[in-house]
Amino acid sequence: MFSMNKIFTKVELWAWIVLCMIVTSCNQNNGYEIDGSVKGLKDGYIYLQVIGVDGPIKVDSTEVFDGQFTLEGIVKKPTLCYLGQGDNLRGAILLYVENNKISINGVIDDLKNVEIVGSKTQDDLRDYNQKNDAFSLELRKYRSKYSDLLRDIENNRESIIKIGNDIDDLKYQQRKYQLDYVKEHPNSYVSSYILNSISYYLDLTELENIFALLTPGVRQSYEGQVIENRIKVLKSTQIGAIAPDFTMPDINGNPIKLSDVYKQNKYTLIDFWASWCSPCRIENPNVVRAYSKYNKSGFGVFGVSLDKNRGSLERALVKDGIVWPNVTDFKGWRNSAAELYGIKTLPSNILVDREGRIVARNLREEALHQKLEELL
Repeated sequence: MFSMNKIFTKVELWAWIVLCMIVTSCNQNNGYEIDGSVKGLKDGYIYLQVIGVDGPIKVDSTEVFDGQFTLEGIVKKPTLCYLGQGDNLRGAILLYVENNKISINGVIDDLKNVEIVGSKTQDDLRDYNQKNDAFSLELRKYRSKYSDLLRDIENNRESIIKIGNDIDDLKYQQRKYQLDYVKEHPNSYVSSYILNSISYYLDLTELENIFALLTPGVRQSYEGQVIENRIKVLKSTQIGAIAPDFTMPDINGNPIKLSDVYKQNKYTLIDFWASWCSPCRIENPNVVRAYSKYNKSGFGVFGVSLDKNRGSLERALVKDGIVWPNVTDFKGWRNSAAELYGIKTLPSNILVDREGRIVARNLREEALHQKLEELL
């Protein structure tokens, strides 16, 4: 237990809040009791964890003997937890803990099919996953074919585009199912889990409208708070807003400030990409063509790479003919500029004017050329 006499760090403060929600106590009459029987589980400790601001936080634990364990406590509302023996969430059991008697039965080699009984919210999640997983399985098959074709992009462009369209169609069907579920189950905590997982596919208006459908308790869940924060980020990067400024080093360690770049051009494309992102690499030649055609008219590009590997980035810059300023902090998806702009998919881009005002978002293929032709 944390001492109230010291200053909390961000992680400790979040842990304290969560501990106020999940209090382990054998004397609670209306709390949860999780009885587990998982064959192959090692003797030792098993931990109940939740996602915090900076990663997983252990909120409850108990000893495991011969695959058997029991956890007891209380939650204020159904809480999405991860049950596992490691320090991270890999190989952990995903479950909703609520104040009830919950049983877990299965084998360590097949944790995806562990039977969890006693949590109504867990039942909702299982029912949702049955259909959603079918979509995901089909998408993996298409993506496997897509990856094979990408080994020879030049000779497979038409097939790549066709399968890409098939993937987009299937993703649309899956997204419709997900959104319909949320709309039809506004009082289910599974809905905030779903909406959070797909929030980066939605524009501000759609996300706000669907989030507003959720009941107050569901909106106050951890996932609901994440959605609320994303809405704030999206509002700050909408068309008409001034693009948030930032400074980041280029591949040689030289700091470059975004506003110093866009002040030099009539219009600047802030381009979020990565060397490992196949759709980005397919789009790069299009951006190069736009830059070559419109640069003398006042068009510039400011690249932000979500790479972690310096060598891969250097090779991609040369191979794709990228000559404009390109910055990175080599943190991958934790790139500070990407987080500032709420970037969750690649490629993503934002077009700004000389004052940094956002005039368009996510211009790809011919849409980029059409917009530049209109403006320049």
